[in-house]
Amino acid sequence: MIRMVKPAELARMLGVSKTAVSKALKCGRITLGDGGLVDADVALEQWKSNTRPSTAHVSRNQKYTAARARREHALANIAELRERELTGNLIRVDEVKNAANEAGIILRARLQTVTDRLPALLSGKTLEETAAIIEVELDGVLVEVAGALDKAAPESKC
Repeated sequence: MIRMVKPAELARMLGVSKTAVSKALKCGRITLGDGGLVDADVALEQWKSNTRPSTAHVSRNQKYTAARARREHALANIAELRERELTGNLIRVDEVKNAANEAGIILRARLQTVTDRLPALLSGKTLEETAAIIEVELDGVLVEVAGALDKAAPESKC
């Protein structure tokens, strides 16, 4: 038996909006019969064969479940990062930048004092003595910079 229905009833049967059925009728994916009605059985078959499944009709429960999974994944990542930070396997970028900046300031200041002192230290020295004095002065600079970096670096909690 042929069952003729209005497009709105067809939309309810398909579980879609009236707009979706109207678009399908305009595009010719569903055939409109006489009197503005459609044969329900034929229209259902036409809908199945001529319409791609929509991903837009995801249930609220599915959306909630997906959002919850994303949240739990993000929280797990944060917990892992905190653990790595607490064990000293991860340090913050701002701490590294601050330590590098402090080391640069100390290096520049210390090298300037070395160049100010060198003329007096090197006066009348042989080439070998000059090299030894410069080496001692530069080692002192490097030790001071390393100390500043050690102070600025976060301590390991393990």
